[in-house]
Amino acid sequence: MSVLGYSELLKEIYGVSPKSLQHEISILLKAKPSKQRIALLRMLANGKKSTVSELLRKCKMNNTGGSFRVIRKFFDELVSLGILKKENIGRRAYYLFPENSDLGKWLSN
Repeated sequence: MSVLGYSELLKEIYGVSPKSLQHEISILLKAKPSKQRIALLRMLANGKKSTVSELLRKCKMNNTGGSFRVIRKFFDELVSLGILKKENIGRRAYYLFPENSDLGKWLSN
């Protein structure tokens, strides 16, 4: 019987490497996330792609006015930091995690 280390557990359970996950979390901390924002990121990680309004409705939060603007600004900041991708389809902006994002894999579990 062998003892598995922290990095082996992360690889086995989530399929992510600890160094890249720590790097993405340190970048995420620059955007000053809150519990509400992390909950929205978790909802985004569980789905394919979504708009800010759809995510707010799924979490049963106010999807208009100041709440919408603050969350959209947060997501745009994550796009500029390289954590999220943004697709403009028509007049809507869809956000998604890149395919190789370890943070997205970790949040989806």
